[in-house]
Amino acid sequence: MFLNFLQKNKNLEDVSRYDFKANLEKFNKLKKTKKLIIGVTVGRSGMKWVLNILEAHKKVYGAGGGERNSLCESFYRYAVHNKFNVDQSALLNSIICETINDWKNNDVSFQLSPYFSHSIKKIEETLKPHGYIWGVNDFKFTVQSFYNKNWYNPEYNISLSKKVPGFSLTDLAKPSHFFGRIAPTNKFYNKWKNFTRIGKIAWYVNYTNKIIFDSLKKIDRKKKFLFILAKGDQNYNFYLSLANWINLKHKLSKKNFLKIKFKKPGRIGVKPNVSPSFNISENRIKKFNRREVKEMSHFLKEYNKIYKKLINSINY
Repeated sequence: MFLNFLQKNKNLEDVSRYDFKANLEKFNKLKKTKKLIIGVTVGRSGMKWVLNILEAHKKVYGAGGGERNSLCESFYRYAVHNKFNVDQSALLNSIICETINDWKNNDVSFQLSPYFSHSIKKIEETLKPHGYIWGVNDFKFTVQSFYNKNWYNPEYNISLSKKVPGFSLTDLAKPSHFFGRIAPTNKFYNKWKNFTRIGKIAWYVNYTNKIIFDSLKKIDRKKKFLFILAKGDQNYNFYLSLANWINLKHKLSKKNFLKIKFKKPGRIGVKPNVSPSFNISENRIKKFNRREVKEMSHFLKEYNKIYKKLINSINY
């Protein structure tokens, strides 16, 4: 099945090269009067709530939230992460086609995917979107949330890692899970494979946020907007800043903005430093043991260094 997918993807590449130039030309013409906003995140950061805010406006479309083409998007991130020599034009073509379709009846297309993390440079070079919204959340909360989503369970398979990194028969039912749950590709892998699930997830959260930061820091500050869940959650001033950044003409009233809170995604996480509006399910809060805390603390320190740089380099 895996080989069949690769063959299908090869054919997809051939098609993308055939249509890509014409689609890009059409995209660039339409972009003169339309906008494309790209949403990037490690995941579990409340970005679907941001989408709900944007889609409350006429002429803004985001397809209801989440990745639109998860198999294509996760495969390309997996390939780039593992340093496979692949042409990313199929991914770009997918974004272009979705955007052009959005623009038929809307002025703003919002495309959100955690799998865009490794393709920001290509997206910027080729598509030059109007801007990027980066969603971040409390580190421990994010790790907890991925844990609850069963990440790295069953354990990352290493028996075939030299041929197909991370291959697992259990993931074939949903290939985007297999492609999405990446692991270190360097010597650190030998240490990482012995981590607890919490340690593995903490590595993933820190690593992916660093990839996003390193890519976005090279882009003009005016094109970047930071959504910090703990600060933006139910914050009308945050909304006004976001709406002004996109230049949305008709703003939501505070009353209508607050109605969107009922559409927020589920809030599962740890207690400390969590907004009072979070609806935490106590029976899903994991108490970290000493080993897990030690593993997570190492990556939390690295993440905090990124976060300090982040808040000084992006609008929010």
